[in-house]
Amino acid sequence: MEDFESSAKNFEYYRAAQSTFRHPTEQWWFYCLAAHRRHAVSQFKLGNSYRRGTKPVTQDFVKAYTWYRLAEIGGMSPEVGDSSRPLRPWRSTLVGKMTADEIAEAESRALTWQPNPAECETIATKALN
Repeated sequence: MEDFESSAKNFEYYRAAQSTFRHPTEQWWFYCLAAHRRHAVSQFKLGNSYRRGTKPVTQDFVKAYTWYRLAEIGGMSPEVGDSSRPLRPWRSTLVGKMTADEIAEAESRALTWQPNPAECETIATKALN
């Protein structure tokens, strides 16, 4: 179980991303930071970003599936998802667009995933420059 300080930091990153006054790439960056701190809703949001291919990332179904799976592993109910949008249909939609090898790769990535917040900065900085 995460400690209070860690939980507060996750919420701080998530709330920063919620700000309507931020550039979309900055918003993504804060979601990414929270996701790498195992914030399930932020992981779900990154899954959406990769599924749609919204800036600063390109469409990548393997990464989208991986982030959705991480959100589920992190405690997000497959039946609830974000704002009453179930998680399971989003992942199921991807399955129809992926090969068996891609699904296996996404599952493997989710099960062996380790936080790497530097990845957030690299992607966001590249997009902002």
